[in-house]
Amino acid sequence: MEKKDMQNPPPPHAYSSMVIPWIVPRVPPCIENWIRAKSQRRSYKARDVLLNETQPYDRLFFISSGVVAQGVVDASLYTKPLAINLFTGGRLMGTLNIITAVPSPRKLIALTDVEVYICSHRLVREELLTDLDLTLALMGYCELSAKSELIGMEVLFSMEPQKRLEILFSVLLLSDGTVDLNGRICSENRSAALGETYAKLPYTLPREAMRSVLYLSKSSFDRLLCDWSHSKGFVRDAEGDMWVDVERLTNALKWIREH
Repeated sequence: MEKKDMQNPPPPHAYSSMVIPWIVPRVPPCIENWIRAKSQRRSYKARDVLLNETQPYDRLFFISSGVVAQGVVDASLYTKPLAINLFTGGRLMGTLNIITAVPSPRKLIALTDVEVYICSHRLVREELLTDLDLTLALMGYCELSAKSELIGMEVLFSMEPQKRLEILFSVLLLSDGTVDLNGRICSENRSAALGETYAKLPYTLPREAMRSVLYLSKSSFDRLLCDWSHSKGFVRDAEGDMWVDVERLTNALKWIREH
């Protein structure tokens, strides 16, 4: 089989300017363009199940818009998702077992209305045999995705609930550029009514999804969110959107910068 001419692989900065917990980086343009051209486009409503734990995880899901939760499932615990990661626009799901096809039970649930592109692992493997550029780009992306999941586990294993919530708010704000790693807020995401230090979360997530990301009991999470609300760590506007005081996230942003 004739190979395509090799070009330089994407430089590190082409993948993402940062690696953050729980939300993998955006894919570089070469991967996005390929998967849009080769995949089937599907739309789902909030709460739709894209994949359940009994189905083989044998495809890639490129999230074009919206938010999808990926739950790790343990059948011995009543198939209850133990923890979830979040995938937002520009992210790719299903990279864990492209080559090995090792069973990897996951449950994928749309948290908002979403548009996705779906491509079988078989087609990906065929393309990787002939396109070294795509192979190198996807290998790099898999490495960064693995790091994102690992530092997410580090947060859960090493931080108290208060710090976990600070990290989650930071991650959501960083994921679409609402704030940068130094806590600077994009001008269009400020609130004149609330004050210059408040920024709007780009996604309105169900409470249960936030709780699952943080791996907390319902009572612990409700108490934590109540404390933050009473202390004006966040406020909700008339539309129900959540605005977070970025000054409260200084230590969390520093932790992310250093990881």
